[in-house]
Amino acid sequence: MSKVKSYLKNLLDNKQHKRTTVTLLILACLLLSVSFVIGIADNPLGIFFLMFGVLALTLAIIHPWRKIKNYMILLVISVVGFMISVLLYNLFYAVTHKFEENTVFFFIFELMHVFFFLLGVLVFPVTAAVGIVGAILFYIRSEKLIP
Repeated sequence: MSKVKSYLKNLLDNKQHKRTTVTLLILACLLLSVSFVIGIADNPLGIFFLMFGVLALTLAIIHPWRKIKNYMILLVISVVGFMISVLLYNLFYAVTHKFEENTVFFFIFELMHVFFFLLGVLVFPVTAAVGIVGAILFYIRSEKLIP
């Protein structure tokens, strides 16, 4: 069994992990649904619900982590992922405008540049913030600054 499968299986095996994971997933679904119902285009409340939905989804996956190293890796991946998504967004945006609007390639590249824009604007900033806050909290806890 791969490490990812065993990690995801562990999220649902332990009774406490299962309860927390399911609660956070339900919260994420509710927040994301509300954000799409009320709309996110020029709507700060919709964007707020969307960001917290992404945060709840992230926490549903990483809530069992207890090591600073895990949060630092998440932070590095988020920063590198942000940079790559910005580059790919710009690349696909430029390529999109080389095709006529009614071609299949136009729609494929349009979808790709929107996908990387959403990754760079919604997902990676939230995961970077989680990485920073998690690393700080577990550093403080490991140094016994907070009981």
